[in-house]
Amino acid sequence: WEAASTKAESLRHPIRISDMSEWDGIVREWLIDVGHAFAGGLGTNGDAFSYWAAHGTSSVDEGWSYLLPGEDSGVYQQTIVDPNGDGEATTVVEINEAQIMKDALTTGKAPMGLWIGKQKYSLVRFDLEQEVGDGVGKWLFGSAPKQGVNIVQTPNGTVVVSKYSEDAGHTSGNNKTATMAFAEYLAGPDVGY
Repeated sequence: WEAASTKAESLRHPIRISDMSEWDGIVREWLIDVGHAFAGGLGTNGDAFSYWAAHGTSSVDEGWSYLLPGEDSGVYQQTIVDPNGDGEATTVVEINEAQIMKDALTTGKAPMGLWIGKQKYSLVRFDLEQEVGDGVGKWLFGSAPKQGVNIVQTPNGTVVVSKYSEDAGHTSGNNKTATMAFAEYLAGPDVGY
């Protein structure tokens, strides 16, 4: 919390971004540089969910690779093992990551899993009335073996996505704190996202 809090104090000024690619660096500063994520991004949950900034541990391209499903349009086929929990069946289903994200942020549910960059997370916790700054936003937590993702939507519709890995020394609590601090900064009066 201390590093995220210090970051918020140092950036209490009106933000003026003239080039959308500058947001990639801001993602890096808030999520990667504080040591609580290996990839993060910003998106918008409007008529459809879409990302507009990303950064990974080493580069912008790496960040995009962890958030987007590659060359696919965001819709692809995926084999799901045992979708009904009966221990027998596998089935091929269509995965639309943008629609799954939009639905999860609307309902708090992702019956086939929360898919981000072709990685499946179980949606295990959510709060659709999460306090974010002075308003009400949304928070989702997805878990996969030895990694996870925190997702916060600000009251203005900007979505912060932050992926962490236990193998890299990250924890879910520190990742959530950094993600929430970034979302609160974005929702603040000086930024308004």
